Amino acid sequence: MRQLGSLLGACMAGILVFNVWGKIAGTYGVFGGWLAGFAIISLAWSINHWAGVIHNKEGAAVIDQGLGIAIAGTAMGVFNGAPFAAAVPTLVLCILGGITGGIVAGIVMDAVNKPAVQTEKQEVNL
Repeated sequence: MRQLGSLLGACMAGILVFNVWGKIAGTYGVFGGWLAGFAIISLAWSINHWAGVIHNKEGAAVIDQGLGIAIAGTAMGVFNGAPFAAAVPTLVLCILGGITGGIVAGIVMDAVNKPAVQTEKQEVNL
């Protein structure tokens, strides 16, 4: 049942992005793009993670929405007649961006969790 919820949650995120975002951005320009991004991703995150539609194991990387959106966009293009090969450069760059983001997040988390360096108090004898 958890796998079905994860599948539906990822599909919902992809469908919202590719059916709503462009319409809002087309109507309201750059501001509409930002508004759509905030509204759609916030809504999808709330449903998928806060409400618990998508199951994530404790300590696992959370890539579910990004992966679902990438698959939805690629499938939409292929079903609309675009060759899959046209999507490969974008998918490769997205994967490299995800890897880079994961490495940077790991470095930042290590820096945040590292104990602060404490200096020893020196007693002054008078």
